[in-house]
Amino acid sequence: MITLHHVGVVVSSIEDAADLYCDTLGLKSEGIYESYGMKKVFLHSEGPSALVLLLMEPSQSEDRFGRFLRDKGEGLFHLSFFTNTYDDDLQAIKEKGFSVDEEGPYTLPEKDSVRAAWLQPRETRGVWIELVDSTGFPL
Repeated sequence: MITLHHVGVVVSSIEDAADLYCDTLGLKSEGIYESYGMKKVFLHSEGPSALVLLLMEPSQSEDRFGRFLRDKGEGLFHLSFFTNTYDDDLQAIKEKGFSVDEEGPYTLPEKDSVRAAWLQPRETRGVWIELVDSTGFPL
């Protein structure tokens, strides 16, 4: 089962962006942390249709996040989908002809490490799509 987990937004100031979303929309912050060369914060709403945003402030200008900020400015970077059938879903995506950048394992605040694969924006209408192995995550 594939489920949208979060929307990733690249920002130039994580503190200012978090304040905007929290003050304006009432989202709750899980706290700013550093990971993989950038500051990150998960923000979420509450209720039956909960929203999760991941704000990312890159500090490395040559990784995909830094290049995005430099070339396009702040904005929507990726959609992150979690799946509990990661291997099968990844194989199906590859069989459909998509190029996949595999990464990981990498660390998230709520888990030591996860496996993830990225579908490139040139094949997905301009948005990175992240597929994450949700095994062990409460969905």
